[in-house]
Amino acid sequence: MSNSSSQSQELVNPTPNSSISYKPIKKKRPISNLNQSLLKPFKSPLINNKKMRQEQTMQSKKTLVHEAREAQVREVREAQAQNQISRNNQQTQVIEHHEDEQVLMPITSKE
Repeated sequence: MSNSSSQSQELVNPTPNSSISYKPIKKKRPISNLNQSLLKPFKSPLINNKKMRQEQTMQSKKTLVHEAREAQVREVREAQAQNQISRNNQQTQVIEHHEDEQVLMPITSKE
């Protein structure tokens, strides 16, 4: 029994001449470095996803702005067309009014 206890004692505190080799204990890295190393494989997809979301957001904003501008242009064109139609109608009414006046004039004044 004393022999086994001396062996276990030797394993816990090995003597320099012992035949058992021990690997040196690595120093623990700080958590931040550990996290960075763990994130490295995932970092580029995360960045790509973030960039993609940003691009999609920008594209959506551009699309919304473009659609809003198109709607404004469409409204302005419709208003201009409506104004042109009303002007044409007014001119037509003026011409018809003059023709009606000529029809109503006495025949003697036409000569």
